[in-house]
Amino acid sequence: MKIHLRKILELYDLRKLALFVRILIDIPVVQFLLIWMKVSRLLEWLDPPARRRIPFKKRDIERAQLGWKYVNFFLIHCFKVKNPCLLRSLILFHLLRKQGLDAKIHFGIKDDVALSEGHSWLSLDGNPLLERTDPRSVYTDVYSYPHEAGILRPSRSNN
Repeated sequence: MKIHLRKILELYDLRKLALFVRILIDIPVVQFLLIWMKVSRLLEWLDPPARRRIPFKKRDIERAQLGWKYVNFFLIHCFKVKNPCLLRSLILFHLLRKQGLDAKIHFGIKDDVALSEGHSWLSLDGNPLLERTDPRSVYTDVYSYPHEAGILRPSRSNN
């Protein structure tokens, strides 16, 4: 209970409260859309157009870490989601791209063929963002968004 009270007290900062509320709203919206939309279409919807993508600064990383903590709190403690990586990645991807930040989302499968386990994560400049360990050592990246220039996108009929 002490940990939850401390998290709630952090919300006295209006920017933190706004992020907290935004995430609280985004979770059910993204969860619903994930059921009704193909992932490729959902990613396009979550990625608002930006005139120019801006590089991350230290405060952006700190805010992304706070967003990661809030999303995990809701998904794990409130919604009891056992594997939060997909929703967490989609929500944080949306929040970061909405601010014009150049984040990328990845979907991977475990290299061990016997297990069909997946993971999703964000990256910045090709390096995993907000991950405790590098997921590329365990998972093969099978789909990333936005796509690299010169790399063919899956056709509309396939996604």
